[in-house]
Amino acid sequence: MKLIDYKTYSEERKEHLNFLNTSLGGFALTVSLTCLQMNNAQLAINVCAPFIIALAVIGYKKFPPSIRLLRKLAKKNKQAAELNNHIFSTDYGLKALIPNIFPYICGYGFFIAVLLEPGFMKSMLNS
Repeated sequence: MKLIDYKTYSEERKEHLNFLNTSLGGFALTVSLTCLQMNNAQLAINVCAPFIIALAVIGYKKFPPSIRLLRKLAKKNKQAAELNNHIFSTDYGLKALIPNIFPYICGYGFFIAVLLEPGFMKSMLNS
């Protein structure tokens, strides 16, 4: 029994990581830097926050469908559970994931920092 089509899974994973890095990470970083240049950075970042959060939700929904299916199968099938554990330890484990989504981590992390403390971030950039 074939549990997952590796070619399809690879394409879905690549598309998902690309979305996180370019769309979400890049957009969040650009919006954050733009908001810091405005007179009222707190207001600007609060106005932009719903758009970034909406992109994060889209990113969550873009998670590879083949992996979602494998997770459901893993509850009933021991072989599917082993494959699921293998994929999450190799492709979606922290050691494998961090280098692949570094732009996303930087962009979204900077957005969160600006959202929480725009005054501090603005003073860091202007010093």
